[in-house]
Amino acid sequence: MIQLDTAEFVARAVRTAESGTPGPVVLTVPEDVDRPATRLPCRPAERRSPAPVGAAALGRAAELMAGARRPLLIAGPQLDHPRGRDALRAFAERHTVPVVTANKCQHLLPNRHPHYAGHLHNATPMAQPSFGAADVILAVGTALDGTTTLRRRLPARGQTLIHVHPDPAWLDTYHPVALGASGDPAMFLTDLTGAPAVLDSRAEWIARLHRIEADKAVWRPVTAPDGVVFGEVAAALDELTGGHLTLVVDSGTFTSWLYRYVRFGERGRLLGVASSAMGFAVGAGVAAALRDAAVPTVAVVGDGGLVMNLGELTTAVQRQVPVTYVVADNRSYATIRLHQERDHPGRPIGTELANPDFARLAEAFGALAFTVQHPDEVRPCLAKALAHPGPALVWVRTSLEFITAYRRLSTVSEARHAGGGAS
Repeated sequence: MIQLDTAEFVARAVRTAESGTPGPVVLTVPEDVDRPATRLPCRPAERRSPAPVGAAALGRAAELMAGARRPLLIAGPQLDHPRGRDALRAFAERHTVPVVTANKCQHLLPNRHPHYAGHLHNATPMAQPSFGAADVILAVGTALDGTTTLRRRLPARGQTLIHVHPDPAWLDTYHPVALGASGDPAMFLTDLTGAPAVLDSRAEWIARLHRIEADKAVWRPVTAPDGVVFGEVAAALDELTGGHLTLVVDSGTFTSWLYRYVRFGERGRLLGVASSAMGFAVGAGVAAALRDAAVPTVAVVGDGGLVMNLGELTTAVQRQVPVTYVVADNRSYATIRLHQERDHPGRPIGTELANPDFARLAEAFGALAFTVQHPDEVRPCLAKALAHPGPALVWVRTSLEFITAYRRLSTVSEARHAGGGAS
């Protein structure tokens, strides 16, 4: 057994966390870790940039892309830095390629850019037929997780896949590749941009995909008897910020409305957890606003998620952090309710919530608070909250019937009954 000093363990953990696919490392230490110990020289953690993709793989990628009539680029989180976003845009424009972003990466390309084709998230399957028409898929900087691939349905059989990722462990693991290359995703796109551009136009293909996405993002007001349809909130956020905001999303069915109707601009950013862990947005909203006050920070959280980390409001008030919390309160654990209605129609159990008055609760912490119970109250309350120099909370009594941006709760059960029990 190799015995290492605690400091060496920590340095080793940091190196592990930053290598391959960056992520958390759990370090377990004994209770007597603070006892005096002989310290060994501790090597500082070095942040190493991935190596460039080799010339042979680069040449093969250029060949495959040149032969594509309907290419599609899936851009992932490894491109989420200024150099990566610039490389993505430059490549897409020069080589006439539409861009769809991986889960929680909607901001990588401005959503009104003519090459933007959408965001792959847990409510995207209805857009799959258009993506299924692609002949070559270039996946750059994404691990192609289950959500991004629409539960492993994209790429589909017959589609040529080029996959570029810094960690070779992700290549050819779940999806057979025509070309798998390990290396720096941003550098790969920059190098590939220099390849001869395809002469034949893909303008019609790009316009088709962008038109589908743009038409989907047009909010057409609708009312519900059981609360405010959350699309009204998402559309108002887009209108009031122009897409230049840091949008922190928690877990919940309400996120589908945001993905659909908030269109990120040049200075927009989406923050969320790929695993959709509840409660994330309450504390993350504070951190995001402290880190960057150049654009408004809006943290959207459901009623269930808010109560899990409500105490984070203390920090927001103490530091007078300019973060706007939007609470989507449909009085339910809606994601679980959706699955219950799909699999056991008419038999919900344990998903109804008895919620407090969230506005009064926020005021008790010392935050500015608003209550929204009608669509006409959405924009004025959001505008006041966004203009406030400290923390503000907008409590929206939302519709459970309009459970997502694409489905109504009653039709989930009806579809199940009509299908004779099929999901």
